[in-house]
Amino acid sequence: MKHIIEITTEWWNNENPKLEIKTSHREVLEEEGINRVVEMMKDGYTSGELNHNLCLDQNDPDEGIDYSGFWSLTTKTIA
Repeated sequence: MKHIIEITTEWWNNENPKLEIKTSHREVLEEEGINRVVEMMKDGYTSGELNHNLCLDQNDPDEGIDYSGFWSLTTKTIA
């Protein structure tokens, strides 16, 4: 039996969801998202919320930028 497992993550800026995520924040959010997915999958979840605050460079506000997101897992069985 063969399975295809697909994990989808999506992040957005809490203040302005239409704003594109800063290039300097993308890699950190991707890593944080995958870490969170793995944690939640161990507890049996197949989807969930993501939250993270980042202040990586001098152009970020002192309190950081709040991001939220969502992840989901889909499994397809191939005969």
